[in-house]
Amino acid sequence: MDNGLLATDAKSLDALTYDYFKGRIQLRRQISKEILSNTGVWADVAFLHQDRSPDAVGWKPAKITIARFKRVNGIWRKQSHFNVNDARRADRVVCVLSRWRSMMETVGALEPEPELELEQE
Repeated sequence: MDNGLLATDAKSLDALTYDYFKGRIQLRRQISKEILSNTGVWADVAFLHQDRSPDAVGWKPAKITIARFKRVNGIWRKQSHFNVNDARRADRVVCVLSRWRSMMETVGALEPEPELELEQE
């Protein structure tokens, strides 16, 4: 049985998968994947996936993971990730990102805060 490539084994972003097997049992299945950015060394990838339910019969509700990968010696290695575990949290993230996205082009470069002068005793 092909266990697929773990995120740490992939030589290309197209080969990355979030599927996870323990022996012949699939514990996590990838539903969808989107490459968000790729600089050649760093990449951000969003995965929509499900974990197997504890009864091992069905699947839990879908989750989103946004993972950052770094190419090391030609292999993509996961460096960090952020999970969105439910629709309510996804809605909140989308709301904040949408609001900030509209601000990105209207807010000028922020001036650094002035340094505080400490009083000498």
